[in-house]
Amino acid sequence: MPRKRGMLAFILLLLLAAGCRHRGYANSFNLTNDDRKAIEAYLVEKIIEPVFGGRIFCAYRVLLSDRQTGKICLWALIQEFYRELGDLREGTGISVPLVLDVREHNGKLLVTGHTLPADGGNFPADIERLFPQQIKKQICDYPAKEIQELAAEIRAKARLTEQHGP
Repeated sequence: MPRKRGMLAFILLLLLAAGCRHRGYANSFNLTNDDRKAIEAYLVEKIIEPVFGGRIFCAYRVLLSDRQTGKICLWALIQEFYRELGDLREGTGISVPLVLDVREHNGKLLVTGHTLPADGGNFPADIERLFPQQIKKQICDYPAKEIQELAAEIRAKARLTEQHGP
């Protein structure tokens, strides 16, 4: 009998762990290409301003989305590119996790706002406050390789725009 109770407890623990792991993912947004474009447009227009008179480009990865709360957590790299002496140069930029506030309207995703963690000493407290538990470690250990991939995407967009126009 004790062995049977132990096995039942083990199975219950596995089910609880699986349920916790997927909590927050069950009601994720299925982002369409139009939704992704809306997110990109928001990031380009609302997060940073060009300092060198250039154009802002971005790339991002969705870390978690929750339709019930209207939140999309992502890692974004947003970078200005400008021309100087015929060369394409990087201007102001930011690489940061952030939370987008979104809602759906007539089948389209609308981004209504965002929250960024503060720079410096307040960053860890803001990560703790802003993001769900299941992605905090991912944010704190966000791989440099991923950021390099985002940077490569942005450079490609900037070069393509330079060659073919907006």
